[in-house]
Amino acid sequence: MNTEKQSMKDNQVWVLVDLCPNGGTVGSKWLFKKKTDMDGNGIVDPKHPNKVSKLQRSIYGLKQASRSWNKRFDVEIKKIGFTQNPDEPCVYLKASGSNVAVQVLYVDDILLIGNNVTMLQEVKSWL
Repeated sequence: MNTEKQSMKDNQVWVLVDLCPNGGTVGSKWLFKKKTDMDGNGIVDPKHPNKVSKLQRSIYGLKQASRSWNKRFDVEIKKIGFTQNPDEPCVYLKASGSNVAVQVLYVDDILLIGNNVTMLQEVKSWL
């Protein structure tokens, strides 16, 4: 548990902030077995009893994590010249002269296809 907390701290997954007035929180608890019901208790750090953790990055397992990853991917892939297909948002195309690269996303898997090995290697190394 301490290793996981330290890893999240090292990777700046969250920062401590004051809870906004009337602000809601997402409860959290370290689980060492399968949990079947919610008792509402959270984790309170005795050093910072009035602070809450504000996520800076998505955490695997949260229902928002895949959406967060996809939004970040969309922004970054467009920076290197890919355009999103308006009819199929999981498909991205990059064309340069006769060279073409296509990326197809499925959750967090990527299918990369194209007609120029050098272009594909550049995209792959960027990924």
